Amino acid sequence: MAYYNIDPWGGYRSDIQTAKIEAGITSYTGSLYDILSFNPNPLPAEQIEKRAKAAQIAKLERETQQMAKMFDVA
Repeated sequence: MAYYNIDPWGGYRSDIQTAKIEAGITSYTGSLYDILSFNPNPLPAEQIEKRAKAAQIAKLERETQQMAKMFDVA
């Protein structure tokens, strides 16, 4: 059991190992999640969309704050 905590095995683990081998053979430089045979963190479409909107809102708020600092020089 202690060894499993250090180096886990199983379907997902072997899938990651296979993806690493495939990436090495083909000189793939992208994310390993793009070539995994299954999604390790499946989410409903609504939740994916909700997270994307939240990320976009956070980005726009940061940009707005940066722009406000630029014009608040006076």
